[in-house]
Order: sequence, then C-alpha cells, then structure tokens
Amino acid sequence: MKKVQKTEDLQNVWIFGRTSKEVLDDVKNEAQILRNESNEIFRQAGDYKGENYDIDSFKAVLNKFRKYEENVPSMEAVYFFYGDMAHAYLNAKQYEWATRYACALMFMASSWDDKEGYLTGLTAYINIAMATDNFQLTIKGFVEMFEKDDTKKNGSMKKNGVLKEVRKRLERQENGEIPQPEFVMPDLEMAGEYPKPYSYFYLTNRVRAAEEIALREVALAMGVRKDAVKKMLESF
Repeated sequence: MKKVQKTEDLQNVWIFGRTSKEVLDDVKNEAQILRNESNEIFRQAGDYKGENYDIDSFKAVLNKFRKYEENVPSMEAVYFFYGDMAHAYLNAKQYEWATRYACALMFMASSWDDKEGYLTGLTAYINIAMATDNFQLTIKGFVEMFEKDDTKKNGSMKKNGVLKEVRKRLERQENGEIPQPEFVMPDLEMAGEYPKPYSYFYLTNRVRAAEEIALREVALAMGVRKDAVKKMLESF
C-alpha cells in the first residue's frame, strides 16, 4: 500500500500561550459533547430504516460536526475525529461522504501504523456497508476486523450474531429477494484510491498543516470566521 506522509508532531508548539496538547485536550471535550448528542439521537431513532428515524436531527448534528472539523485548531483533533465524521455523514444518509472519511482514516492509519485508528475507520466502513445493503463488503469488513483486532482473535466468527444475520441477508440478496445496493462502495483494498475529504490534504502535508493551524488559531483568538481572516490577509 502506498504510504502517505504524516504531519510533524506538534505537541510542543506554543499557540497563543498554550501548547497544542492543551488545545487538543480542550477540543476533545467539545468533540465528546457532539458524540453524546449524536448518540442520544441515534438511541431514540433505534434503526436506520425505522419509523422514529429523524434525518433532520442528524443533519443538524452533522452541521455541528462539520463546523467543528473546519475550525478546531488542531490537526491531531481533526484526525481523531474522522471516525466521528464518517458516522455523522452515515446517520444523515450521505453515504459517499461517510465512505470518504472511513476510507481516508483507514488509509492514513495503515500508513502510520496506527492500529486503533485503522480499526475505527474499519468499524465505520462496516457500518456504512451494512446500512447500504453492501452485504458482501460487510462480511469482508468483519473478516478484516477479526484478523486485525486482538480483542476478537479468541472469538469465533461463526458465533457472531450480527454476522450471521448479514450472511442471511446476502443469501436473500443473491436470490433476488433483496435489491442490489444503490450505493456502491469501494472494496477494502481500494480504500486508499477513494476520493478524500479536503482536510486529508492538511493532515498529510506539513506545510499546509502549519498554515492551517495558524489560520484557525488567529480566527479563534479574534472571534471571527476563518474566511474573514483569509480575506484580511489577502488584503495586505
């Protein structure tokens, strides 16, 4: 698999009197608030295709997630947030963008030997595949999960209830009882070739990352939008 460059470790960089680690700690709290809000809505919805599924609520939360990703003053936080972004888009039934984040996370994490990050992206990939009736890819995702996740190596795939149900649905799909998926996902081996979210290009380029962090921090300090800072800089 082709490797991508990781942005340098910014833990000891000072930003407006704080290290980036302190900034990261602050934004993690904000991220958790968004996760909790999304999880509560999903708990009430119960199922992607159930009668209680309120897509407008998920779209509202997605907008908060997008704003967070665009403005959070830490590239590390953006990277850690990719799994959340994938699920936020999935819950809003924007499957292409959900897949972009899941695939990008798996690709970056694999390149950087970040096993936990890879499994987070893989979990999102499996959930997207299951929600979009891509049952063959769901099974492939489960196989990959059992191979990569140490906590599951002693378990049996044959005893996994969810996987059993997916296999049944795949059989029904192959028999024509369930329609073929409308949204076609990439195979796991092609995850690195799938279109990327815009923030991917900051995460894999040191110069762009440093410029983007500086821009976000100035916007945060001035209490204005990032676009306003860009216009101000362009006017000089």
